[in-house]
Amino acid sequence: MKIDKYDWQARILPSLLAFIPMVWVINNLFFTDLSILETVFFNGISLLLVLVITLSYLVREISKFYQDRIFAKSGMPSIYMLMNYEMYFSKDFFKRYVSKINKSFKYKINKNDQRSWQEAFELVLADVRDSQFILKLNIRYGFLRNLLGSVLISWVILFFATLYLYFWPSNPELLRQALVLLICYSIPILTMKKVIVKNGEYFVAKVVSEFVSSK
Repeated sequence: MKIDKYDWQARILPSLLAFIPMVWVINNLFFTDLSILETVFFNGISLLLVLVITLSYLVREISKFYQDRIFAKSGMPSIYMLMNYEMYFSKDFFKRYVSKINKSFKYKINKNDQRSWQEAFELVLADVRDSQFILKLNIRYGFLRNLLGSVLISWVILFFATLYLYFWPSNPELLRQALVLLICYSIPILTMKKVIVKNGEYFVAKVVSEFVSSK
């Protein structure tokens, strides 16, 4: 399996955030007499890599599910921004965008069809995808989207760990640590929706701009 720059930075890196509470829970609640690092190295560093990559796929699926829920009413930014272009682009600029799609791909947009707008945008994205600037923005959006899934997994793990430590108290210090981690992972959940929407809109605007300005 080939892992490219996007995979590392947008999928695997945010997944490591979910790995932190997993390591904390395993090391403090299950292997209290053995360091988790010793366990990992005993089984081989390759095991850790496999676990992280597997976790990244789970994070991605959860993130895509919540992304779809965030945009369930409005549709993706690539749809509502272009169907309501007057709110985001000048009339002249947008006419150039539609005209260039027709000229470059021989594709005529059905202005009342959401799927048509999405298909046109996917053609545009494929055309400018190799741009370093667009790749950077794509990685940033992917990172933030997958960060949401990673945080949600972490929150669930820490929530049940906190309940366990509260109802079966054995170490007050561990309970305090679990509460601190739970609060820390709760904060992004409250703000990620707005962050994802704004970054999604910014990404679409820059893809459209890159396409129109390209030769």
